[in-house]
Amino acid sequence: MNTTKNGTSFKSISDDNSKVLILWTSPWKKSLENWFYYVDPRNQFWKIVWDIYGENYLHEKTKAEKERFLLKNWIALWDIWETYKNYWWWSSDKGKKWWSFNKIKELVKKSNIKYIIVHSTKAEKGFKKYLKKEKWDFSSYYYLPSPSWANTSKTLEEKKSIWKKKFKELWLI
Repeated sequence: MNTTKNGTSFKSISDDNSKVLILWTSPWKKSLENWFYYVDPRNQFWKIVWDIYGENYLHEKTKAEKERFLLKNWIALWDIWETYKNYWWWSSDKGKKWWSFNKIKELVKKSNIKYIIVHSTKAEKGFKKYLKKEKWDFSSYYYLPSPSWANTSKTLEEKKSIWKKKFKELWLI
């Protein structure tokens, strides 16, 4: 594990068939320790996306199984930020000074991505800054409730319902 105070994003999970890109903002401690997305078992992301496709999620899934699941269902996953200096690496976004954006526009152009989903206020703010910086008019992005366990404004069932409804509207299921 890289526990330095400087960070880089995880590699994107995507391929030429990806239709939707889900953007997150930054890894928490458990994700950094395992160098993979949404590793903290309290985070509800994997439960939500597995449920969207009518499958039960078990935490024993490997990184490779999770990647195959996403790609099989046309989902790409990436961090908005490419590099950052993290003053308190064990926390979420506290103390992080963002240095640069990932090359989201390039990823979208080289794939079949038609939609982008952001799922936190920080992700939405970051993505809007990215659009402005890149002078990119990409209007097919959507805000969905954060799957973080810290987001207590909605229950897991409410989050699943909202995410599933949006995926149905976008013809992703």
